[in-house]
Amino acid sequence: REMGVGVGPPAVVPDGDAVRGMGWLQERLREIEVFQTLTAEAGNHQQLQRIAEWERRATAQLEARANADRTAVQEEFDESIGVLERLREEDTEQQEEQRREEERQKAEEEERQRKAQEEAERQRREEEEAERQRKLKEEEDARRRAEEEARKKAEEEQQQSQQQQQQQEE
Repeated sequence: REMGVGVGPPAVVPDGDAVRGMGWLQERLREIEVFQTLTAEAGNHQQLQRIAEWERRATAQLEARANADRTAVQEEFDESIGVLERLREEDTEQQEEQRREEERQKAEEEERQRKAQEEAERQRREEEEAERQRKLKEEEDARRRAEEEARKKAEEEQQQSQQQQQQQEE
């Protein structure tokens, strides 16, 4: 615990090596406790020195192993962060693509509506022109009938006038 091993929740679930490493650490700690007990009981200065050296080496090994485990966990954590960042970028790209697709569909719909309005306007103008042409034709036909009737009436009057002249001459 003094070295930071096992303090707080791990950032990433340790893999099998890390779990085995923790067991190894606990085993070494038990051995250190045993040697500390022996040291207390032993009065031999030389033996105490050998035990102290062994403890220093064991502590150095433990610290090295703990540092390696921390490094492995940090690397896994960094890798997970990288994956999350890539997923976030992909999501952002998908959202941007979706926005562009929606804008394209909106533009297409506006274009369809504009064309439909233009077609409706064109048909209305054609209908108005057809109606205007029909009225012109009706007016022209009425004018021709009136001219024809006037001509016929004039011919009839002329014939009557000629008949009257002939009758008067006779």
